[in-house]
Amino acid sequence: MFFVQTYRPGERCQSDFTHLNSLDITIAGKPFSHMLYHFVLPYSNWETGTICYSESFESLSEGSQNAFWGLGGIPRYHQTDSLSTAVHKADHPETFTHCYRSRLPQKVNTFVSVLLEGNFTERSENVLAFGNPGSGKTHLLCAIGQELIHLGKRVLFTTCSLLVQQLLIAKRELELARVLKRLSRYDVLIIDDIGYVQQSRAEMEVLFTLLADRYERGSIMLTSNLPFSKWEQIFKDPMTTAAAIDRLVHHSVILELNVNSYRLEKSKGKKQANTT
Repeated sequence: MFFVQTYRPGERCQSDFTHLNSLDITIAGKPFSHMLYHFVLPYSNWETGTICYSESFESLSEGSQNAFWGLGGIPRYHQTDSLSTAVHKADHPETFTHCYRSRLPQKVNTFVSVLLEGNFTERSENVLAFGNPGSGKTHLLCAIGQELIHLGKRVLFTTCSLLVQQLLIAKRELELARVLKRLSRYDVLIIDDIGYVQQSRAEMEVLFTLLADRYERGSIMLTSNLPFSKWEQIFKDPMTTAAAIDRLVHHSVILELNVNSYRLEKSKGKKQANTT
């Protein structure tokens, strides 16, 4: 007995991460350790791949977006081999499990349901997530970002510290306008941990330039441990601080995650389990 597999053109896609170390590729005599995000349409066998270095959300985001843009559309069904490291592992989850959403405040959960529709990106609205360390801010925005990718949106995830360094280098090399133009191609920028690491005035000036450039042109999603009342610590100047907050808040959804640390709860659970 067998069951006929019926595929319609462009309706179904499949993807997975593949280790390529067995190819023994070397650069300057040293092994080039890397992976491939492999994407294929089973009906036509159309396929593409993106080089990556880990099964991370960033690799999944870049690989799937490259595939969707190369294909020119979004298949209706996406089959994977769980992509366990990127989106399902207990210590690095970026999908909305019932367990996780049950931890969110009711007001935040209501906002999340609307944000998952992706319409806020068409209005260039921002999403600002605040909360103590371990409250799930990064997890939440990455999960929303993952869903936006499957809606065909272009999403870039970066930490604030890495972003400002890249912008500062671009400014020194007189390439800031070109870099800002490249970033404008993304529907959403996810900027993680703004204010977590103290930055110099020069670094904050280029960050403000980015915020001003995207104002009413593209969505920004950011996480911060600091409330707005302490943002002068970030931008070093009252006027710049007020201008940055004004641009971010004007069209925005604010998510306040006043919950206990997920990592702390997990650690306590492990200790309790070990003592019983």
